[in-house]
Amino acid sequence: MNEKIKNYVGLLFEGVPQSRKAIELRNEILANLNDRFEALLAEGKSEHEAYGFAIAGLGDVDELIKTVLPDKEITEKIDKERKRKGFLTAFAVALYILSPAVLIFLSTFHYDNIGVVLLLSMAAVATSILIYANMSTPSEVQSYFKKEEKIFSHNNYGSNKNYFFTSLEKFYWTLVPLVYLAVSFYTHAWHISWLIFIAAIAAWQGVKLLIIWSNYKDEESK
Repeated sequence: MNEKIKNYVGLLFEGVPQSRKAIELRNEILANLNDRFEALLAEGKSEHEAYGFAIAGLGDVDELIKTVLPDKEITEKIDKERKRKGFLTAFAVALYILSPAVLIFLSTFHYDNIGVVLLLSMAAVATSILIYANMSTPSEVQSYFKKEEKIFSHNNYGSNKNYFFTSLEKFYWTLVPLVYLAVSFYTHAWHISWLIFIAAIAAWQGVKLLIIWSNYKDEESK
């Protein structure tokens, strides 16, 4: 894949919401340009000439891009949904963070059992809120909140890597609360075990940096 063509298509779709239709159109244009570029190279054109002819043959894509842009009504719904999801996510995270504090507070009055019940209840409510926030997104704006969703086809470059990363992220954040509860119940160190969440966030950022660096090195080697 020609890097200049990839960058050009990226500029064409800069600022375009990454809906399913937008991703499909971007991948289609990218594939067509690369096919045209390779065909021109096979005809004996230089890379510079092949790139110029391929781009020139693309024509005006503004009208095509307009077909994947959300209208005003959809844009308002997207903004409303983004605020709703942000509020629910923040509330759920607050419950996760406060649940150990409730246990610690009640344990000072020797109400450990009640504290554990409340902690598990708060964690269950927080998890339910996160699930609800994702499951209740209106269907007409759902695709605009799936930026990591990729269409599996020969036109989708790097789809397997994106799928692996998304699956890894889901597994990781499912595992972290389980580790937190296991460590807390085993050690009874509820007053400090909440730091597992802080460590998990830092570790995940490190994993993301490693993956980004790995992808960058792969692109450089092409």
